[in-house]
Amino acid sequence: AVEASFYLGVCYYEMKEYDFANVEFSSYLKASSHPVYFEEAVQYKFCMAERLKCGMKRRPFTFRYLPKCLKGEDLALTIYDEVVVALPNHELTVQALHSKAALLRTMREYRLCIETYQTIIRRFPSNPTVPVCYMEIANTYIEQSRYEFQNPDILALAELNAKKFSEDFPRDENVPYVNDSVLKIKESYARGLCNLGLFYERTGHPEAAMIYFQSAIEEFPDTHVAEYSRSRLNMLREQLNQLEEIRELNQEILIENGLLQENVCQEEPNLYQEEQVVSPQEQTTCQEEPCCAE
Repeated sequence: AVEASFYLGVCYYEMKEYDFANVEFSSYLKASSHPVYFEEAVQYKFCMAERLKCGMKRRPFTFRYLPKCLKGEDLALTIYDEVVVALPNHELTVQALHSKAALLRTMREYRLCIETYQTIIRRFPSNPTVPVCYMEIANTYIEQSRYEFQNPDILALAELNAKKFSEDFPRDENVPYVNDSVLKIKESYARGLCNLGLFYERTGHPEAAMIYFQSAIEEFPDTHVAEYSRSRLNMLREQLNQLEEIRELNQEILIENGLLQENVCQEEPNLYQEEQVVSPQEQTTCQEEPCCAE
């Protein structure tokens, strides 16, 4: 009678009714303290989780007459955790953790994904898949940096991951790849600052654009974007200097021709006041009026 639940689970698995098969396998594992087909039942559960991770649907509320319309990602994560608990030192546990981390990454649960890979590194340090975990952590940091713009923690953690990988596997051929992942994150962050600078440059705010170009140069000096930002910054400075020279030249011409109004009542010039051009008649009227200081 106890083994009947195991055979029911096998039948449901062959019928691709994975949610019902999971219930039967769980009942079988809980029915006895030493089930005969313990490892086989756990392997069946792992295979079901793999199918659900690849897109197989399940029925809502575990009701067999409802259509298969729900995603099985949450059920797959639950089954992976059950496999890890059931076989803590088995090779199947490493596979379950790898699959769980990959599923979490597709769900954009980046922090949980990285924690899962770090669990493999911590619990199975001699496993041949540990270098792959370091590489996947680096790829996850790159993808996470695209959604969490200018998060300094991601860059610091990526540098720490690359440092640990170089210390643990100094002769591994993928060490340069993990180091390049840090540079890719820097390039992404610098590109974001540079794009903001280009936006303000297009909208006619050169001062704001210069601030963002300068930030990209100071925060990420060893990137290609920093070199481009430096060129844009120098060009904006030249343009501002030319505009200032033209403004001063125009002011001198207006003063020589008597077209620029001079406010004698003001002790200090207002640097933020716009230049005013008045006619000679308005100058005569202004000279005849009493000074406001009197």
